[in-house]
Amino acid sequence: MPSIRRTLVVVALSLLTFLAPGSALAVERLSLSHVRQVSSQPPTLRVYLDAVDSEGEPLRGLEPEGLKATLGQNRAETLSLQPFEDTGEGIAYIFLVDISRSLTEAQFGEIRDALEAWILDFGEKDWGAVVAFGESSRLVVDFTNDWRRLRDGLDTLGPTDNLTLFHQALDDAIELSRRQDPGLPGRRVVVVLTDGLDEGSGLNLDDVVSRFREHPVPIHAIGYSRLKPESRRRKYLEVLQRLASNSGGSFFEARQTDFAQSYATMRKAIRRVWVAQISCPDCSADGQIYRLQTNLSFGSRALSRGTDVRLLPMASSSSSAAAAAAASGEEEVPAEPPLSAEISQPDDGAASPVPEEAISEQEIPEGGVPEKGQGWWQRVPWWIYALTGLLLALLVGMLSGMAGRSGSSQDDPIEEPEEAPKAVALAPDDPALREVPAIPIGLEGVGAARPRNVRLVVVRGSRKGKEYRLTFRDKAVVGARSNCECVLTDEVGISPEQFELTQGDGQVFLRNLAPSNPTRMGGHAVLQARRLRSGDLVGTSELILRVILET
Repeated sequence: MPSIRRTLVVVALSLLTFLAPGSALAVERLSLSHVRQVSSQPPTLRVYLDAVDSEGEPLRGLEPEGLKATLGQNRAETLSLQPFEDTGEGIAYIFLVDISRSLTEAQFGEIRDALEAWILDFGEKDWGAVVAFGESSRLVVDFTNDWRRLRDGLDTLGPTDNLTLFHQALDDAIELSRRQDPGLPGRRVVVVLTDGLDEGSGLNLDDVVSRFREHPVPIHAIGYSRLKPESRRRKYLEVLQRLASNSGGSFFEARQTDFAQSYATMRKAIRRVWVAQISCPDCSADGQIYRLQTNLSFGSRALSRGTDVRLLPMASSSSSAAAAAAASGEEEVPAEPPLSAEISQPDDGAASPVPEEAISEQEIPEGGVPEKGQGWWQRVPWWIYALTGLLLALLVGMLSGMAGRSGSSQDDPIEEPEEAPKAVALAPDDPALREVPAIPIGLEGVGAARPRNVRLVVVRGSRKGKEYRLTFRDKAVVGARSNCECVLTDEVGISPEQFELTQGDGQVFLRNLAPSNPTRMGGHAVLQARRLRSGDLVGTSELILRVILET
């Protein structure tokens, strides 16, 4: 009997522990949805924190005293902490609309209705823009706070395209997020419903991640996919989920009939955040990247999360002006979330028994952080620079006079013609020696050019990583035909003559040669000669090449 009693007591205590509110089984989460700099003297950040309990509901009753932060090795001061709805700020939404045939007409209609309901519920300071992506990515409605224009733009869309240039649409969203139009809210959010599959953008996942590191903006994504088999469907949805999570956004997977509910849940997640104003008097806005680490305490528990932030110098302003900018959402400066080329799963910010002093007791070197940029040249008096410059000017003048007198003593005073350019020695089999026709009309100022070395690296295709090299003077044709200057052997999706490279005045241009299989550059079909830069991505829907221009 005693053993039975002990067993019952253990079971009862276990049940009480399981049912007790705030028990160790509850998993709260903290994420940094967005960070932007609003002042540089001292560096001041506006941090958007998404803190939720185990049920996904926002934490209540948070106090500024409970938020501790460091920026690099320096302690930061929390000036304020309040729910987003109490700030009076607006949001600049960028709606990415998938118009590929991965959705039926009925499903697309449900999505359009859900987005229109969202737009009709805009706050007084909310703005929106609509980008449609399918066989191309295009801006349907530019940023506006007129809900009628946004609604009318959505009404023109339908599932019409066969491809999905998802990565290109994300790149276009980044460009939109950098806009500084008067009145445009500083908080930017990307909203998208897609299956995560990209077809023919000319941008691979690494390129997208790199762009988000440079210009971060949170992605709030709804994943819906009919891809087969199931392993392929899950693969692209997981990529979409990690991309959203790493950017500071959220991810929801939709079923066939709950698009409206998914959008409603996403709207709630975007607006439930807390907004903190953090200042670091001992930090320097020197353009360097620093680690922002936050520690949020409530009761006996704490949540921790960090991200990378670049502190940039900004126009000097009074504290009142900085506060006004923060309230209006202006003067956005990029902060960099911890994205990686592999889009690794981030620290989920789960609650842990970290003491409140975990950050406040961080050791800082005695005397603080030494000032940067104080080289020996900055300690030299200005008059030494002035005297040195004067002496150099006199020396150059004397040398020029001596050279002039030496030239006037020659027997033949006739001015020599300008020296003709020296011929460049080329190997007998160099493609640059081949006879080529004139460069097409439309490239003004094109003349004789030095040989140019170009590398084409396969980033998507059957021979990923393979590198093709060519050297040309005026023109080179790239394609599958054996007489092309650059023959892409065994590559799928390449026409006999795919595109042509020409150069002049130190620039290289690309012209499409395959109307039925158009060459794409940056996700868009090349309709006329376009200038190439080193690192550009070109190709077709099945093959993408990175162009490396060598000097």
